[in-house]
Amino acid sequence: MTDDAQPIVNGRYRVERSVGRGGMAEVFLAHDTLLDRPIALKVLFPEYATDPAFVERFRREAQAAAGLQHPHIVAVYDWGKVNNTYFIAMEYVSGKTLAEILKDRKQLTHTQAADIARDVASALGFAHDNGVVHRDIKPGNILVRADGVVKVADFGIARALDSSTDEALTQTGLVMGTAAYLSPEQAQGAQPDPRSDLYSLGVVMYEMVGGRPPYVGDSSLSVAYQHVHAVPEPLKKLNQFVPLEFEAVVAKCMAKSADKRYQTGQALIDDLRRVEEGSDVQALSTLRSTARDESPLTTQAIPVVTPTLSEQQTAEHEVFDNSARRTARYVFGSAVGFVILLAVIVIGIRALTNGGGLVDVPDTVGMQYARLSKSSLMPASPPSETRNHLTALSRVWSMHKNPAPGKSRHGYANPDHLSTHRNRHCSSYPGNADRRCDGTSGFRRPHARHLRNS
Repeated sequence: MTDDAQPIVNGRYRVERSVGRGGMAEVFLAHDTLLDRPIALKVLFPEYATDPAFVERFRREAQAAAGLQHPHIVAVYDWGKVNNTYFIAMEYVSGKTLAEILKDRKQLTHTQAADIARDVASALGFAHDNGVVHRDIKPGNILVRADGVVKVADFGIARALDSSTDEALTQTGLVMGTAAYLSPEQAQGAQPDPRSDLYSLGVVMYEMVGGRPPYVGDSSLSVAYQHVHAVPEPLKKLNQFVPLEFEAVVAKCMAKSADKRYQTGQALIDDLRRVEEGSDVQALSTLRSTARDESPLTTQAIPVVTPTLSEQQTAEHEVFDNSARRTARYVFGSAVGFVILLAVIVIGIRALTNGGGLVDVPDTVGMQYARLSKSSLMPASPPSETRNHLTALSRVWSMHKNPAPGKSRHGYANPDHLSTHRNRHCSSYPGNADRRCDGTSGFRRPHARHLRNS
């Protein structure tokens, strides 16, 4: 294309090629024939040139940026009207927008993000000191030159701090800005201040290291609602390499209350420098003091949380499941306990019947007591009651060996009589004071052992 074929704007700026399009204007690379330098020429779309609100927004961008000469703010050189539209001549930045970089790389390291955030915070701090709030900080308005220098652009909806309303830019029920990066106060329709820009920068920092904005939704309204009420997912879950200090800085920037954010751009820069140095950041100190102030041990007004219908149904389902599990555990435990008890009873019965079998006891009828007293366990002079008992025991044993016709092996028509007889005499033997009087295991076995060992 020859120089004669290239259009000249305002008799000075020769248009070379288009480099990008926005929501309300197209940007061209042009050459300033007067100063012999490349520039970016931003031209308002003709369909918006007849709308006073868009024209005022365009003029405001030129006016706001023209008064801000800073190394990290895109400089504005000129503005005017050409044919049926308007233009802004500004500094040409050879590089990419942060939005394009994130689209290609998805995520940045926390060090790279901190470097970019420091330059943006420096630009915002300068604008705030000069009474200007940007109100639309987002990756698309952050330019990164090929040499790494960061520039903030597009002050199209910037507002002077001393103005109470937005005049032509303000409409009832509408909020100016980009939903994904709106501060809570902007989403609620309140007037933004410098801390609103720092909130938006915190959202950009979150996206740089997390790979996505903190809040996403099906509509701008749903996203704006989340900025006011929701809590973002911790950065550590999106990027495990993010240090706690950097995450704390982002969290402080994105505090719901403006009073809990960094109050100036310089305060944010200082904390980002501490992150790089590995020292303790102000954000962590604030979080620790907040944790102490909001300790659950202190008396506080706790809001009542009313569960939704789905939450109630879920809770009822969980209660039913827990009740069923408790019933199953009770039935299973009862069955196991019954089996164990039955096993103990069977083992006890077998021990009494098999393990406690009878032993051979010699016949002591007619034997002299002196022979029986050889056992060291027998008393030297047993009482007459004991002698009678031994005689009765010998008689019982003989009857057991040779039962009479019609009699049981115990020699009695009723076997229970023998048990009664034993229980009446078992405690009379001195060695049975601590023994059970329950038949074989408590009476007969000790006597039989004594007699066998004699």
